[in-house]
Amino acid sequence: MPAISVVIPAFNAEATIAETVTSVLQQSWQDFELLVVNPSSSDRTRERLEQFTDARLKIIDAPRGNVSATRNRGLKLACGEFVTFLDADDLWTVDKLAAQLKALQNSPDASICYSFTDCIDEAGNHLYPANHDAWTGDVYAQLLLSNFVASGSNFMACREALTEVQGFDESLSNSADLDICLKLAVKHQFTVVRQVQILYRMVSKSQSTHSAGMLSSNLTILQRAYEHPKASHLQHLKPQSYANLYRFLSYKALQLPHCYGWVALKYWSRAIRSRPAFITTPDCYRILAKAFLAVSMSNSANLALRAWIRKATKTNADQAIAKPQLNIQKKSPAEP
Repeated sequence: MPAISVVIPAFNAEATIAETVTSVLQQSWQDFELLVVNPSSSDRTRERLEQFTDARLKIIDAPRGNVSATRNRGLKLACGEFVTFLDADDLWTVDKLAAQLKALQNSPDASICYSFTDCIDEAGNHLYPANHDAWTGDVYAQLLLSNFVASGSNFMACREALTEVQGFDESLSNSADLDICLKLAVKHQFTVVRQVQILYRMVSKSQSTHSAGMLSSNLTILQRAYEHPKASHLQHLKPQSYANLYRFLSYKALQLPHCYGWVALKYWSRAIRSRPAFITTPDCYRILAKAFLAVSMSNSANLALRAWIRKATKTNADQAIAKPQLNIQKKSPAEP
């Protein structure tokens, strides 16, 4: 029985799945099984997967379903003591599994471990840090304020704990990773690896870029999280929770290839209404300035300006985060 089960939901992921799978197979910790769940992809995802000869990789064909249903299918088949998930367009650094497993072993009271996340673009180039918060222990209050785990490609959890909360909520169109982390945090403690180990790919057509869906799902998640008895003494955090959500959605709109300045301003105004003190924060004026540029400049000029700023502010630390090398073992004859 493997120590760790890795589950990758892969729907129409032919462009990135080989690189993602390779970032798992090249892990320094080698005692794992890799379950790639293919929910009736219509592209060459399965062909890309069949190029690999590693016996730990299992391709699971499944009926069409959303990402939560696909993750849950992999969870039901997982055999490892610990389970971790990876989206088909994200990447891990080579020591992700080893470091998170060690952190859990060194923290016997914890059932969930996460690491820091940075964003990459569609070509795999480093963009900016996503979240480097380091909360441990009982993190329910912190999760109400911010999804510091950042994505479903991050956390590793005890399989029993995941089964206890019945996996991911398949009714949510978005942000199911935050929902399951909140459910886990009701009874279980978290620990953290203070290193960037998840490279989250910003893809313009992905579900995470649809702000309306994100808003609806997050409002549902926050409502029921605050209704849980665990939050009975945390009701005072509500204004900040909603302001933080709208602040996040404002930045999300401004990060898209086609800067949605008016959408960012809509969420910016909601953040102020939710928590008037937001108007005194630096984020308030950063969003306002970026949104003003987005609505006053052409899209091409805005993209050029953002690219120049990103290049000018790139640090040596940013450049040190390299993409995992591709070293795919192919069956003969090799696929083009």
